[in-house]
Amino acid sequence: MKKKKKLTITKVLNVLMVVCLVFVVSVFGMIFISSRTKGVPQVFGVSLVMIASNSMLASGYEKGDRALVKEINTTKLNEGDIIAFYQAPGSKTIIFHQIIKITKSPEGGLLFQTKGTSNGAPDPWIVPQSSVIGRVIEMSSSAREVLTFMFSSTGLLILAIIPAAIILFMEMREFLDNLFAVIENGKKSSRNKKKRGKLVEGRDDLVRKVRQNKKGIK
Repeated sequence: MKKKKKLTITKVLNVLMVVCLVFVVSVFGMIFISSRTKGVPQVFGVSLVMIASNSMLASGYEKGDRALVKEINTTKLNEGDIIAFYQAPGSKTIIFHQIIKITKSPEGGLLFQTKGTSNGAPDPWIVPQSSVIGRVIEMSSSAREVLTFMFSSTGLLILAIIPAAIILFMEMREFLDNLFAVIENGKKSSRNKKKRGKLVEGRDDLVRKVRQNKKGIK
C-alpha cells in the first residue's frame, strides 16, 4: 500500500514538473522567437499581446492585461472582431482595438477601420490587412487574470522555482530513502550477526558437553 502511494505521489510530481517546464520553455521560446520576428512572440500561430492602455476597458481589457491573439486569414475577419495590429507598416507599436468597418483599397486589399471601445471616436488611421497580427481568443476575465499573472515577472519566477523545488524534493526524498535503507540494512546485519553469534555459542556449548561426556565415559 505504501509502495503504491509512493508511486502515485512520484507520478503526480513528475507530471507537475513536466507541465511547469514545458510552460517555462514555451515562454522563453516565445521571447526568443519574438526577437527574431517583428517583435510579437508567436507559437503555433498564437501571439501574446500586452494591453498598453485602457482604450478597451469597456470590453473588459485593462492596461497591463495579457491577451492571446490567433493568426487568421484577414478575409475571415468581421466588424465587431477585436484584433491586434501594428499601428503603421514597419512599426513595432501594437494596437489592440475593435473593427468597426471593413473596406477595400483600390488595389483590392482589405482595409480596417478600428476603435477602442472606451474611446469616443474611431482611430485616426486605417489598418491595411498586412498590419494585422491576429484576432483575439475570447477568454473569461478570470482566465485573463491568471494569464497576466503567469506572464508577470513574479509568475515566471514562481513557475521557474516550482520545477526546481520538485526536483530538489525528489532528490532529497531519494537520498533519505537510500539512507534509511542503509540504516535498516545495518540493523538487519547487526541482528544477523547476533543470531550467528548465539548459534556459534550454542554449538560451542554442545561441543564442550559432548567432549565432557566422552571423557566421563572413558
